[in-house]
Amino acid sequence: MIATPALRDTPGGELAAWTHMWMVAASLTLEHLEDSWVDAEPASSIGGRDALSLVVIDAVRNVYRGAKATLPRDSPALARFDGAHPQLVRIRDFFEHFDEYVAGRGRIQQKAGTPADEGIGMQWKRSASGGPSGHTMVIAVREGGERAEYEVNATLAVKAAQMLARAVLEHAGLLDARHVGACRYCR
Repeated sequence: MIATPALRDTPGGELAAWTHMWMVAASLTLEHLEDSWVDAEPASSIGGRDALSLVVIDAVRNVYRGAKATLPRDSPALARFDGAHPQLVRIRDFFEHFDEYVAGRGRIQQKAGTPADEGIGMQWKRSASGGPSGHTMVIAVREGGERAEYEVNATLAVKAAQMLARAVLEHAGLLDARHVGACRYCR
């Protein structure tokens, strides 16, 4: 099948194209993250990877957002993504509203009755990089009287986003042999 320009020039086609662009943004940022290690500067390398992880998670979340707007609710691709990354939307919300969560005033914290005057409401707990396991981050968030930890692996999240974007393109009729041949992320 060869995708026709008419398929791209529809709201669904345009949404699929944006979803694909967000997936490529996540993939390219992850590649930069993985290549950013400097042996002589491990602390700076870890900090740089953590910073790039924020961008990766935002981009992956936008792939998910585009997929939810494009694919049917009962889509197996959405179900697989949700099953593999159930906390991704929440983690992205933490990152997007970091100022509120650090102060203890995030939406989840308010629902849990977290007092805003009890110190730090959210912390970057730890991160680990390297090898085939990729870059993993752990965020600790005070919710009510407890601290919950949320973990996300940037590498696995991007791989899942690539599969999700491919499903979106296929659903929109834009995944053709030419695209698969040209896009290393959709192969």
